[in-house]
Amino acid sequence: MEEANGDHADDATWVLTSSFVILTMQSGFAMLEMGTCSKGNDVNIMLKNVFDVVCGALAYYMVGYGISYGSPSNGFMGLGDYFVDGDPEDPLK
Repeated sequence: MEEANGDHADDATWVLTSSFVILTMQSGFAMLEMGTCSKGNDVNIMLKNVFDVVCGALAYYMVGYGISYGSPSNGFMGLGDYFVDGDPEDPLK
């Protein structure tokens, strides 16, 4: 059992490290874009990059989590637990 917990800790470390690298790349892309455009467009570029991160996070929240960790699973990807599916026991349905 301890080996399984160690594997999950390694997975969590990898996911956190990868997400840190990706967010760092976003700031690098912003600096690259700001260096290649006129001076007045810097706010537009930063807002576009923030919008990109927000849309990516929402897309992962709505669909990506179900693909990554959804159940039932076929060994390659998850096939359920999508945000857009909703809760089957929701009394408001």
